[in-house]
Amino acid sequence: MPLISVLLAAHNDARYLPAAIESVLRQSLANLELIVVDDASTDETAELVSTLHDPRLVLLTNDTQLGLAASLNRALEAAQGRYVARLDADDVALPQRLERQLEAIQAGTAAVLGSAIRDLDEHGREGRAISRARTTTSGHACSRPVSKARTSKLRSC
Repeated sequence: MPLISVLLAAHNDARYLPAAIESVLRQSLANLELIVVDDASTDETAELVSTLHDPRLVLLTNDTQLGLAASLNRALEAAQGRYVARLDADDVALPQRLERQLEAIQAGTAAVLGSAIRDLDEHGREGRAISRARTTTSGHACSRPVSKARTSKLRSC
């Protein structure tokens, strides 16, 4: 059973998926599964994912477009990990992201953890760093694509 389930929903994102998937599968913490939900793409998204041969990679395909939230809920239902992390199809995770987030969440009593992000342009050049992409009601930063949470806490919502 994987320790972390990474959820990634995609709709016509074949252009970005190779980098996103590679960034997850090359994490310093390897005890993970990556659940990709193809949300009825009309490009090569599903074909691209199905050509990758890594036992940690799970592909779910929606017959009709359900949208981001429903696709992520479908991935959450399939998640086997104790923790769940998110990544958007057009994002790339730094190599130690999951390891560092796991250390932080295990060190405290937090059920949800977020981190800073760095914008990249369409050519992959770094832009500005954003340390408070989203703010919770308690004032803590939480960027949706880089958040991690205990799976049990998310399922109980």
